[in-house]
Amino acid sequence: MPYLIYSDIIGPLKYIVKVMKRTYQPKKIKRIRKFGFRARRKTVGGRRVLKNRRRKGRTQLSASEEFRLLRKLPKKTQR
Repeated sequence: MPYLIYSDIIGPLKYIVKVMKRTYQPKKIKRIRKFGFRARRKTVGGRRVLKNRRRKGRTQLSASEEFRLLRKLPKKTQR
């Protein structure tokens, strides 16, 4: 766990303060592997999720859909 050392303004006294990280540190690849289309297709429950999302008319069936769409966008032209 990271520690920050703050020096006191009045004197040379230093003290250590523990700084907690936030619990959710998002990772794209982990998200795709856990909630992506291929992960949903592997299990019976996942296939049921996809079926229900299709039935409801969702445009994004899984988490990997948003990343697939991002890859298809044209890259910005550099000037």
